[in-house]
Amino acid sequence: EMPAKPAAAKKEEPPKKEEPPKQFKIFIYELDSYLGKVLGERAKSHAAEGEQPIIAGCLQDPRNRPTWADEVIRGDDLLALKKALLSSDVIVYDLSSSPREATSALKVLLKYDYAENPEDETEKVLIGVSSLLSWSGNSSPLPPDGSEGTPLELPVLSAVNLEDRKPHPNYKAQVTVENLVINKGNIKKDKLKTYVIWSGVLYGCGEGVLHSLFRCSWTGSHKALPVVGSGKNKVPMIHISDLSGVVLAVAHKRPTEFNTFVAVDHADTTLLQVVTSISTVLQEGEVRTCSRDEYLAFMTEQEEPHLHSIYLQLNLKMNFARGDAIGYGPEGEAWRYKTGLVDSISKVVDEYRTWRSLQPMRVLFFGPPASGWVATSEGRLVLSRDFAEEYQVTYIDPQAVAEEYAKVESLELGQRIREALEAGGAVPPELVREAVQRRLQTPRCRNQGWVLDGYPATREEAELLFDV
Repeated sequence: EMPAKPAAAKKEEPPKKEEPPKQFKIFIYELDSYLGKVLGERAKSHAAEGEQPIIAGCLQDPRNRPTWADEVIRGDDLLALKKALLSSDVIVYDLSSSPREATSALKVLLKYDYAENPEDETEKVLIGVSSLLSWSGNSSPLPPDGSEGTPLELPVLSAVNLEDRKPHPNYKAQVTVENLVINKGNIKKDKLKTYVIWSGVLYGCGEGVLHSLFRCSWTGSHKALPVVGSGKNKVPMIHISDLSGVVLAVAHKRPTEFNTFVAVDHADTTLLQVVTSISTVLQEGEVRTCSRDEYLAFMTEQEEPHLHSIYLQLNLKMNFARGDAIGYGPEGEAWRYKTGLVDSISKVVDEYRTWRSLQPMRVLFFGPPASGWVATSEGRLVLSRDFAEEYQVTYIDPQAVAEEYAKVESLELGQRIREALEAGGAVPPELVREAVQRRLQTPRCRNQGWVLDGYPATREEAELLFDV
């Protein structure tokens, strides 16, 4: 018999080389603007699979360069700006704040000759983000206070109604730029797609239009937050993070059947509900209605642009009618804050604290007897109290707080403390603890912080006080 031939060794296939991620360059005109900061961070940290985002753009202030920015161009360096625009896949401009610059960018892109640059096969996208100031004239007037009957049902507007939009008198130029972007200046340019996104009133992260209301609530400077007018007007809104997601979805999906969107969340809230929700989480929930002039005086006091008051006086019902095409329909999973600010107010307040670095100061002064004070020419200086005054936080003396609550007739805790005192004894430890816990839950303590003087004195007291 012939010996069997040994089986031929299988050739090992060389390992497949992984494809390097494809660079995807996004130019954001103002990287350090409210929109630019959130959009750039989201684009960088949530890249599509197999994609390496390169973020470029200009700065309002050279000192504000974000850590995630790959390329920063000076806005007055026209040659470098042109080069950056033509090397980008997606270009984003805020038409509300930079209408001239957006027009100039559009001209650069329209003049670009692909025939002279055959190696450039990219289809460029210009996205103009605009505001509801272009629709301000469509705002429905509110019935006068005290009038009978139910409020009129507002007409529902969307991007389908773009030909009917009526701008605020001071923002007609904004509409002109929007139309230029939508129509590409009436120049046929196959490799350039243009889109306009009208954003609802923005909220979230460090806040923009609502910043003065958040700030006043956090500092406690206005016990009752002001509401311009009756507050019954419907204000279309969207979280800044969701707007950034919409911009990136348009940049990637590039729908061909339309090039305009009204980006709003699915809430249906009034201004009064919005302001009350802010006050409820950061304060005691108090609000007060005021006239337009009073509100403008408030804006001046807060050094906020009067423009913000125009947004808060809108009375519109808007619909994100084309959201399904980019994953932002009623059932879309891309949403982060689909149901609006009021439903998510606690999360939005936490964001505000994080973005503004507003961390409450929490301090315990503790030591041997007499260690917390020093003698001065003016008498005894209590270090803990002086520290609290210096940093403008609440000073908490446990016994004094318990005695203070004892004087509140309507408070059930006060009743129990009074009964203990009338029995001739000291306030029981459990009531002292409850009094301190109640004080710690006040808005001022939650927001700015507190100084505890000599309490808790043991690990057990600390665990009971802070419920750990």
